[in-house]
Amino acid sequence: MPWGLPQLARSHPLDSPRRERDRRFRLRRMGSARSDRASRRVLDQLRARRIGLPQRPRHESRNYRINGWMVAVSLACAILTFGFVYSLDLNPAGPLTRLADELGYAFEPLVDSGPGAEVSAPLLTGRSLIEARGAIDALGLELVVEPVTDEGAEPNRVLGQDPAAGVLLAPGESVLVRVAAGAESIALGSVIGQNVEAAQSQLTEAGYVAETVPIHHPDLPVGVVSEQFPEPGAEIEPGARVTLTYNAGLRLQAVPDLAGLDVELALRRAAAYGFEAVADGESYVAGLPLGIVLEQSPAPGTILPVGEELLLRANQRPTVEVPDLVDLPLERAREIGRAAGIAIERIVSPEPIPDRELVVRAQSVPAGRRVQLGASVLLVVGYRAEG
Repeated sequence: MPWGLPQLARSHPLDSPRRERDRRFRLRRMGSARSDRASRRVLDQLRARRIGLPQRPRHESRNYRINGWMVAVSLACAILTFGFVYSLDLNPAGPLTRLADELGYAFEPLVDSGPGAEVSAPLLTGRSLIEARGAIDALGLELVVEPVTDEGAEPNRVLGQDPAAGVLLAPGESVLVRVAAGAESIALGSVIGQNVEAAQSQLTEAGYVAETVPIHHPDLPVGVVSEQFPEPGAEIEPGARVTLTYNAGLRLQAVPDLAGLDVELALRRAAAYGFEAVADGESYVAGLPLGIVLEQSPAPGTILPVGEELLLRANQRPTVEVPDLVDLPLERAREIGRAAGIAIERIVSPEPIPDRELVVRAQSVPAGRRVQLGASVLLVVGYRAEG
C-alpha cells in the first residue's frame, strides 16, 4: 500500500458513525452512574424522614462540630482565668501588697498616669531620704519630713511613712516620712569658696540635696561656689535642698553671619546668639535693597564672649544737613540747596513785582535736620521790604 493510505483511511468520513456510537455509549454509562447516585441519595432521605432522623447533605462539612467544641473549651478557660485573677484581690491594700511588704519589696501597681490620675504611694520605709525624695518627686507628690531621734538607726534613713505603701493618692498630696536624725542635729555648714563638685559631694554625704546654678561672671573664680541658700548656719531638716551658685566662666559664641539681612532682622538674630548689635554708620550701594546689612564687625565666625557688641553697616541713602535758607535771596538759596544736596522743587511766591528782589520767608524742613540726599525742600518767598 502506498505511503499515507492508512492515515487517510483512519481519517476518512466513513469512520465517523463508529466514533459517534462510542461517544453515545460513554454518555449513557456516565448518565447511569449519576442516576444511581441520585437514586441512593433520595432513598437515604426517605428512610431518614420515616424514622425521624435529621439528614444533612452529603457535601456538608463536619467541621462545625469541631469548631463548636473549641468555642466551648475557650469560653470555659476564660471564665476560670477571670475567677482566679479576681480571687487574688489586686487592691493596693490587699494580700499581694502585704506579702511584698513582708519580703521587703515595693508593690507599686500600675495606674492611669494621665493628668489628674491617682498614683500609689511607694514603699519608702528603709530607704535613704534622698531615694525617698526622688521617688516622691517622680510621682508628683509632696514629701513631709519628720525627724525622729533613734540612736540605733542610720541617720537619714526612713523609719516609717504615712500613708502606707500602695494607698492611692491624688497628685500633690503629701506623704509623711519619719527620718532618723541621729544623736545630734548639726547646723548647715558653709561651702562658699569651695570647688562646686567638692561642695556638692560634701552636702550629699551630709544628707542634703545639692542643686547647682551656673552663672557667667568675668571677675569671679571659675568653678568656685560664690553663694549658697540657705545661708551657712541655718537649721534645716534632713534631706532639704541646698542651692549652690558658682561661676561657670565666660560663655563663648561664634558670631553669626548677618550680611544681606534686613537691619531689624539682623538685630534680632544677633540677640538670639547673645550679642548686642548696633547699626552704626551708613553706606549706599545702588541696585541693592535699602535697609539690608552690607558689612559687619567682627566678621562672621569670630569667637567672642556672649554679650559683646557687633557693629552693622546698612545700605542707606546718604543723608545731608538742611541749611538755613530763611532771609536769603531766592537765587542764593537755590545755589546753597544744590550744593548741600537738596532739591528746591516748588516755590510759593506772590505776584511778580518788577525791580523787587525775592527772599526766602520760610522753609518746609527746619535748618539742621538731616534728610536723605536729594530730598525736596519747599520754600515760601516774598519781596524784601523797602527801605
